[in-house]
Amino acid sequence: MTGKFQFYLLLAIFFLSNLAISGTRPIVSIHAHGLGASAFYIGVLVAAFAVFPLFLAIRIGKWVDRFGTKTLTVWGGSGIAVALAVPIWQPTLAGLLFSQICMGLANNCIVTATQKRVSITGGNRDKAVTGMTTIAAAADFVAPAAGGMLYEHGGFRITFLVLLLLQLVLLVLARMMDSEPLKSKTATGNAEKKNTLGLLKDRHIRKGVLVSGLAVYSKDIFSAYFPVLSSGYGFSPTQTGAVLSFVAAASVAVRLLQFKLVQWMQRDRLMAAALFIGAVAFTAASFLQHPWLLCATAICLGAGIGLVQPLSWVYLIEHTPKGREGEVLGLRSMLNRSWQLSGPLMLGVVGSSLGLMPVFWACGLTLLCGSWYSLGKALPFVSAEVRQSVDSPGKGS
Repeated sequence: MTGKFQFYLLLAIFFLSNLAISGTRPIVSIHAHGLGASAFYIGVLVAAFAVFPLFLAIRIGKWVDRFGTKTLTVWGGSGIAVALAVPIWQPTLAGLLFSQICMGLANNCIVTATQKRVSITGGNRDKAVTGMTTIAAAADFVAPAAGGMLYEHGGFRITFLVLLLLQLVLLVLARMMDSEPLKSKTATGNAEKKNTLGLLKDRHIRKGVLVSGLAVYSKDIFSAYFPVLSSGYGFSPTQTGAVLSFVAAASVAVRLLQFKLVQWMQRDRLMAAALFIGAVAFTAASFLQHPWLLCATAICLGAGIGLVQPLSWVYLIEHTPKGREGEVLGLRSMLNRSWQLSGPLMLGVVGSSLGLMPVFWACGLTLLCGSWYSLGKALPFVSAEVRQSVDSPGKGS
């Protein structure tokens, strides 16, 4: 089948998987609350989706390299189908917990497999990555509203059943994927014995995963803390939602320009500029209290951090040893999850001790440091001995 058909196939698979994830997550919390779950147990359900992929992301990446992207996509689609079927059969708190664990692992399989497939496919990577990230954003936009309407009018089982039927379509599409050539068993065995964290000795891979983590972490921090800050300014929920919507819209819009921007500016310099814009916007958001000024700031913030994520993805793949793309993407996923779990905890301590505004200043400073590092500059608080040891050339073995 043609490369264009295979790419559109990947887009459809990615859309359907994201539809299931984004469509069920709010429903799980609502249904659990209706079953009498405590706030702590709902937190456990939310965490269960992320915790297991945190520890298994690298292993999943190695499986992608070993068994191929088609096989892992089928595994992931099957896992999501199971995660949707079990609560239909057992709509209990235990059933929901199993569902979230299974959903998180299955989603990681599909994300890593489809990301690698796009990364190793010929053609313009920036255009391909733009397509993938735009499709994910479209699913995130459609799924919560559609899932909410299904739940309100049809109930829990009907909602999960409709999404389950869509995952069966995903499995049919996954079977239509071409299988890429795989490495020999000897080469695969040698690759699996290598230390994945050793890949971080390569400064390009280190830069790629660091910058990716910063984008994920800053987006989550803004989404979590800006509503609290804006309520202190007297904003209505509608005004707060409008600002957050501007962030999301700018994040999607700027990705449509990615392949043009990389022709105009070197990729690492573009990442540095995007992080700098994000740092300025993040800091400015803590001082501005006028809704329209904050919407303008939100556009700058969304454009900055929204561009960093796909840029860092392509940057990573360009500097990854051949045959270890899935492993590197798994490493990126693991470190992104680490940022998502540790960042809010650390800044939560800052917020509790010093107030809310220093949270925004600290995040802005972190993005500024990331911008400086993206330019290949040494951070001023890192000693020369440490810089020499970590910037020595490495092959990612």
